Amino acid sequence: MSEEEIKCEICGSNYSENYYHSDNDNKIICEDCLLNLDGITTSTETYYYIDGEYAGSDNNLYDLIENICDY
Repeated sequence: MSEEEIKCEICGSNYSENYYHSDNDNKIICEDCLLNLDGITTSTETYYYIDGEYAGSDNNLYDLIENICDY
């Protein structure tokens, strides 16, 4: 099977550069479907700047608030 013929067995796409073989159910899965499997979660960290200088992130609000107060 050539690379052009590989399709994701979940969504049917063939545009992904990388495909993965699932050991659980023997399916070929594209990156997008792999990242959206049950149990996979995401989070976002927000960075704050004061006049272009890094002040902190919401990952450590105590330091961020201290930096803002010091400013």
